[in-house]
Amino acid sequence: MWKIYEYVKKYYPDRAIAPLSKEAELEDVQQNYDASKAERVFGIKFRTFEELLEDYTDFVYSFD
Repeated sequence: MWKIYEYVKKYYPDRAIAPLSKEAELEDVQQNYDASKAERVFGIKFRTFEELLEDYTDFVYSFD
């Protein structure tokens, strides 16, 4: 599972990011869902976590 901190450091290396304290670090929890039936029935395509994270990070940094 992607960690948000690692993603931002990799794709936005010019941005200053405060490191998390040990208390703030959480265990990775992975949830696996099969969305193929919803995609087939409703004719939609769900976006990946990485795609959502990229769009959100671009949005947040657009306010600079």
